[in-house]
Amino acid sequence: LLNNTIHNNNNYKKLQYYNINYIEQIPVPVPIPIYCG
Repeated sequence: LLNNTIHNNNNYKKLQYYNINYIEQIPVPVPIPIYCG
């Protein structure tokens, strides 16, 4: 059970890392008004 938990945690970290990279690659127009304001 502990082994399975560690394995799931590693998969979650990989998924999180992938999501962060994926989000950063998408041009988001939201930060632009923040700089203007």
